[in-house]
Amino acid sequence: MSFTPKDEKRLQQAEDMLNRMLEALNGAGSENKLNRLYILLDREIKRIERAVDNLETKASEVLALARKVQ
Repeated sequence: MSFTPKDEKRLQQAEDMLNRMLEALNGAGSENKLNRLYILLDREIKRIERAVDNLETKASEVLALARKVQ
């Protein structure tokens, strides 16, 4: 399955955010900071999972339509 430029941009943005979070984790000192970062990361992962689920659903719909056309 190939991604559209918009999908690639969103994935790149998510990767950039994860990298920033990892950098922050390496520099974080307190348990409270780590817990807040964990919550942010967890929310971002769930958002990405929803986006991937939507993409998979749309890809399945396109494949079903393509099969009907054949």
